[in-house]
Amino acid sequence: MDVMAQLHVSFYQVEDQAKAAVRGDHLPRQQPLNYLLFIVPYWTHAMIGPFDDAQLTACTHKPSASADFNATVANMRRLAWPALRRKLYCLGSADSANKLEEIVTSTDNYMMEAMLEASNYNLQL
Repeated sequence: MDVMAQLHVSFYQVEDQAKAAVRGDHLPRQQPLNYLLFIVPYWTHAMIGPFDDAQLTACTHKPSASADFNATVANMRRLAWPALRRKLYCLGSADSANKLEEIVTSTDNYMMEAMLEASNYNLQL
């Protein structure tokens, strides 16, 4: 239960980081994102996003007066809720290795898109 509670808090920290990356155009805006949350030796997989404009203004762990009010209230409620039941994996197990391979393989298209984008830049060294 302690691990699940910490993962609950960590999920919202990761969500805030993902929102910042989306706002900075470092991650796709309208695509769910794969995140791995670790409390070693345990980990879980979470899908984060996509975010609407109101959600992008509101951070769970650092509320702002300029953020969307309804999104901020919703974040506060979600953080106070009991931890969601997420499947936990233990590093070193076959189940864990299979799930990690599945997740990494599913993100291969992100790498191809990133490589294509990078090839369009004229780098001056």
